[in-house]
Amino acid sequence: MANWHNVRDHTDTDLFKILKRLSLSCQIHFQWIPAHVNIAGNEIVDKIARAGVGETTTPAALLTYLKLFSKIKQRIRPFG
Repeated sequence: MANWHNVRDHTDTDLFKILKRLSLSCQIHFQWIPAHVNIAGNEIVDKIARAGVGETTTPAALLTYLKLFSKIKQRIRPFG
């Protein structure tokens, strides 16, 4: 996270700013997950992603980052 400002793709700059802010109050750890090794959580996410590929509709209501983070945190707990 220390060199986040050196990222050349500025489309993700907002995400890095949010992560930087979060890292001040909690430790953030990124974990690479290998594909095709039957990891339950990864298999679920892959299935959801494949189902959403053909979606062309726009969500009825946009989620704020805080709401999305909270929902993800709730779903991760069973795997933790």
